[in-house]
Parts: sequence; structure tokens; C-alpha cells
Amino acid sequence: PETQAKASFSHTFVNDRTTAKVHIYKVDKESGKAAAQGDASLEGAVYGLYARNDIVHPDGATGVVFKTGDLVATLTTDKNGEAEVNNLYLGNYYVKEITPSEGYLLDEEEHDVVCDYEGDLVAEISRSTTSAEQVIKQPFQLIKVSDNGDDTEAGLLAGAEFTAYLKSSLPVKADGSYDFDKATPVVIGENGATTITSDDKGHAVSIAIPYGTYVVVESKTPHNMKTIKPFEVKISENHPDKPQTWRVFLDREFTAKLRVIKKDSDTKQTVLVPKAEFKIFNIDKNEYVKQYTTYPSK
Repeated sequence: PETQAKASFSHTFVNDRTTAKVHIYKVDKESGKAAAQGDASLEGAVYGLYARNDIVHPDGATGVVFKTGDLVATLTTDKNGEAEVNNLYLGNYYVKEITPSEGYLLDEEEHDVVCDYEGDLVAEISRSTTSAEQVIKQPFQLIKVSDNGDDTEAGLLAGAEFTAYLKSSLPVKADGSYDFDKATPVVIGENGATTITSDDKGHAVSIAIPYGTYVVVESKTPHNMKTIKPFEVKISENHPDKPQTWRVFLDREFTAKLRVIKKDSDTKQTVLVPKAEFKIFNIDKNEYVKQYTTYPSK
């Protein structure tokens, strides 16, 4: 009789679990770009990934791996304002900021992320969300007054112009001083202006400027006044509609010594004649200068 060979075959098929990854993009709320303002930074923000609903294991036996509201993972943004987590179970999640990066306010919004099945040909589900954050901002203000040396109330000074520079971006000369000529001023005035000017009350106020340390210089000094030294303004609190406490800056009148030498108009030689008298005329006041001397009484 004929015989027929028989063979048996067995194979175990294993289904790999479909995973998900979530990518976060942190941007500046005003510009919509991944570029921080002032001295603020997009790096270092900490976000939490939470389960919006119960996250169930796909094997049908393990059950719930994360309950609703559980913190599944934490993410920290890099210098580009990005962060990512992978190897997640499929399900519904939300992203919420835990700690803002330097110079920004906390984003309290819950950003939903749905990681649902996309078919057996997709091994990893990719999702992303964007967190737009508001930079800390506040205006600064100042009062300009003049000092003519009299022991009286200081007069308010109009027409003093100020320009500001972000300290961290200022070029430094070999002697350690700032090179303002090679620096780019920041916007501190209305309609994109890079200057503010004191009014008739000596008052000047900036628009709300971003978080950071600024060096402010008096870029235009009123006539006959000495320019004040550059000063710093630090923005660290968020009060966009409330300027910092005003600061008073004193401009002293410019003074100089006058030396008169009498010379012959023809020979140009010094005329050695004693007791010659001269008058000094003040063109601004259209009058001669008067000097008063008092002596102590006996």
C-alpha cells in the first residue's frame, strides 16, 4: 500500500502594541513664534501629561493602567520651546503646564490630545499641541527736574529724551563700557518708537516692555543741562497697565569758567592794560549777567 508523509506546523503570532507620542510646542503668545522676548526664555517650562479618561491596556486583561486625572508623564521644554514623550498607550490625554519658563506667565489651559487607533499599518500615533504663553511686561516712568544751584524747589524739565537697550545684548568695549553706537534700541514708546520724551510736567512713561534688565540713556539733553548717567530698569513683575514707581532724575545746569584775554586788533598781542572791564550778555535771557556778592556783617 502507498504511504503518505505527514507534517505538522505551528507558529505563534504576536501583535505589537500600537504606541503614541505627544510633542509640545511652546510659543510666545504675542508673536505666535518660538522666540522669547526680552530676557525671557522658552527653555525650562515643565508640562504634565494627564489622562483625560481611564487609559486601558490593549491586551484586554490588564485593565486600567492610568485612571482619569492621573499624571502620566512630565515634559521639559528645550531651548526651542519643544518637548516630547513617546511609548504611550492609546487614549485621551491633556497637557497642562506645571511650571512656566523664566519671564513667562503660567499657561493654565488644558490642551486635549486624542491618541486614537489609525489602523494596523500605523505602529506609532503622532500628536502635537501648542502652548502660547504671555511674557511678563510692565512700563517704567520717570520725572525730570532741573537744579540751578538755588536752595529752592526744583523745576520740572521738559524735552529730555530717553533710549533703552536690553542689557544682555549690549556690546562691551575693551575698557568695560557699553558700546551704545553698535547696539539696537528697544521699542519703549507708542507706535514702535524707540524713545520717550519728558513732557511739560517733566514726566515720561514707556509702554509695557518685556521681562528683562534694560540700560536707559538720556539720548537728548535739554539746553544748558548736563546729561545724567545711564541707569538700569528691571522688569520682573507682570503689571502691563501699571507703571513701576516713578523715579526722579536731576539735571544740573551746565557751568563753565570764562577767561577773557584782551588783544590788540592789529598785532594780536596781549594788551597789558589793567582794570579793563567787560560785560557778559546772556543770549537766552536777552540780558546782561549780574553777579551778586554778599559779605558777612561784623
